[in-house]
Amino acid sequence: MKSVIKLSMAVVAIFTIASCNSNGGFKKIAGGVEYKILKEGSGKVTAKVGDILSVHIINMTDKDSVIMDTHKGMNGAAPKAIQIPIRESKGKYDIMAWLMLLKKGDSAVFALPTDSIFPDAATRPPFIRAHSKVKSILVVTDLINAADAQKKQQEAQQQQMELAKIQAAKDEVTIQNYIKEKGLKNVQKTESGLYYIITQKGSGPNAEKGKKVNVNYTGYLLDGKMFDSNVDPSKHHVEPFKFKLGEGQVIRGWDEAFTLLNKGAKAKIIIPSTMAYGPQAMGDDIPANSVLLFEVELKGIE
Repeated sequence: MKSVIKLSMAVVAIFTIASCNSNGGFKKIAGGVEYKILKEGSGKVTAKVGDILSVHIINMTDKDSVIMDTHKGMNGAAPKAIQIPIRESKGKYDIMAWLMLLKKGDSAVFALPTDSIFPDAATRPPFIRAHSKVKSILVVTDLINAADAQKKQQEAQQQQMELAKIQAAKDEVTIQNYIKEKGLKNVQKTESGLYYIITQKGSGPNAEKGKKVNVNYTGYLLDGKMFDSNVDPSKHHVEPFKFKLGEGQVIRGWDEAFTLLNKGAKAKIIIPSTMAYGPQAMGDDIPANSVLLFEVELKGIE
C-alpha cells in the first residue's frame, strides 16, 4: 500500500500538478473538503442529477502514495473509466457533491481531512496518518446528459432482455437434454421455466413470500460438479440456511422454488441460468450462463 504505483505518462502530468499546487489555489466545499481544478476540459456544462459521468479516479495518501488507480484496472479487470450516474448528494463526503463541480475533460484534485473521515483512530487504515489529508484526483473522460443517459439505459435494458430470451431458449434445450439423459421422472415445470421434482412430501401449507424459511441444500452444475452445500462438510459451513422468501436475498430460482414446497419436503430443482446468476460467473465454481441443479430440504417455515 505504501509504495507508489507507477502511473501512465498522462496521469504523471496530473499527479505532478496536484503535488506542486497542493498548498494553494484550493476552494473549500462542505465538510472541509478542498478542491482545485487542475485542467479545464472542453465541456461547457457541469454535471447535474440524471447525467452519467465517466471518470478515472486516483486516491492517494498525504505522502502521495497511490491507494487506488482506475488507470491500472480494479480487481483484475481491464483498466477503464468508471461510469457514475449522478444523483442528489447525501452527505458532506458524498462524491456526488464533487462530481457536480466538473465538466467533460476536467481534471481536479480533492483533499479530504482524515480526522473528519476517521474520527475514531481505530477505524483509520494504518497507511493513512492522523491530522493529514487524503487526495482524490478525478479525470472526467465523458459526460452523458440525462436524456441521452436514459436512452442508453433503455437500450441496454432492451439488449439485456433480448440476450436473456436467447439464453432462456438455450437453457431449455440444455435442461430437456439433461432430463432425458438422466431418465428423470415426475418432473414438473413452472411458467417461468423452473423445473422441479418432489422427492419427499412434506406437511402443511407451502411456504409463502415474506416468510422466513430454514433450508438444507447442495448445489451442482449439470456435469455433476458440486459447487456449494450446507450439509456436506467439505464446504465448511454445515448449518441450516435461513432467508426471507420473495425479497431478493437469494437467486430468483430459489425465491420461486421454495414457494412450491411445504415443511419437511425435499426436492430437486433445476434452475435456468436466467433465474440464477445469468451471464455473471461466480468465481471459479460457477461459469457464466450455468444451469444449476439443487437438492433441497425445507426444514421449517417461520
